[in-house]
Amino acid sequence: MKGKTELVPCEICGYPVVNYESGVCMRCEKCGWQSGGDNIEYEEKYGISYPMVVPLSRAKVQYKEGKTFKATFEDFIRGLDFYSEMAFTYKCVKYGVCYRNDYSVLFYNEMQTWSFPTKDAFYKSASIDGLLLKDIWDEVKDPRYL
Repeated sequence: MKGKTELVPCEICGYPVVNYESGVCMRCEKCGWQSGGDNIEYEEKYGISYPMVVPLSRAKVQYKEGKTFKATFEDFIRGLDFYSEMAFTYKCVKYGVCYRNDYSVLFYNEMQTWSFPTKDAFYKSASIDGLLLKDIWDEVKDPRYL
């Protein structure tokens, strides 16, 4: 990245991270958090952080509890609203979710594609191997934007 840089404390653990003039910070070497702007504002407006998806306030709690940063299923849905496309891994299979032009939802992996007429329908009905996604969310790995 070009432009001025400075060292600033990580929003989560306080360890020094490189902050670019654009507001984007490098990933913290100590805790793994990355900031892409004003995460207090992002949490208030969108219910997520950028680019980590986990809201800043919950990320601080997760860090204090020694947990890795992980978005809830609701955070994932808010991320879908913000980015229009998201991804995660479940049992070593990568899945993608994105909005179509008509705001229907496409849910897919390498082998299959499912379509939902609305975000609400996706939230209530999306399943993998007969298990609702919202019920197996604790087993999901690396929920993120694409």
